[in-house]
Amino acid sequence: MLRITCFAALLMAITGTAQAQSSDAIRAYLARSNPGCDIFRPEETYRGPLPGAAGPVVVMVYTVEGCGGGNNWARLFGVFAMTGGAIFEYTQPTPPPFVVDGACVTNGALVISGLGYGPNDAQCCPSQRRTARYRIDGRTVIAAR
Repeated sequence: MLRITCFAALLMAITGTAQAQSSDAIRAYLARSNPGCDIFRPEETYRGPLPGAAGPVVVMVYTVEGCGGGNNWARLFGVFAMTGGAIFEYTQPTPPPFVVDGACVTNGALVISGLGYGPNDAQCCPSQRRTARYRIDGRTVIAAR
């Protein structure tokens, strides 16, 4: 009986953690963090441990659009965890200087890919493939070497 009780408690704890870090919970967090903006195409690209993070993380790539009623937009990434039952986002002092279209974890580093502007690109259409490597340091996402 004790084993069943412990297993049930463990299952509820795991379910609660997974639920708090769901794509829907992260999307709701992003909407609250970006009032007046629309969040489009949130894509979970990684879920699991990341060196430097206190626990499992979720990496999400998403678009923020229409902030303040304009037609401006940005395709970004975020690293999220659960702290005290709430979604926490690791800060990014220097986000990548390009439009993010993907993220993965390779050899313990977070590799962000996307398109940057070339010398002859129109404002609508970046065409140069770019990548940047990041790592976790405390509660911050920083450039990795």
